[in-house]
Amino acid sequence: MAAHQQRRTLGATLLAAAALVLLRSCCCSFVGAPPQAAPRAAPAVQQVASMAGAAAFSLVADPALASDYDDRQGTAALALVGVCILGVVVSGIFFAVGKTMVEKDD
Repeated sequence: MAAHQQRRTLGATLLAAAALVLLRSCCCSFVGAPPQAAPRAAPAVQQVASMAGAAAFSLVADPALASDYDDRQGTAALALVGVCILGVVVSGIFFAVGKTMVEKDD
């Protein structure tokens, strides 16, 4: 019986040690960011071109994405309000039915 108990204790100890090694290797390893050289200034033509491209993309993408997002947002808000109102109505019905059942028993 003692040998069986020692085997269980040894197995549990080995399992705990393996778990600790796994956790330390996954969670506690921190690698710092590599040193970076100072950013060099981009030529004015590249800056203007990148700003113009970003502005054009935002003008093209925003209205299409905003209307779709607004539609989904409105539908979700309506569903949430509907569920809240349904919960209040169902709770009121349960309260009224329970009250009448208690009054009938008296």
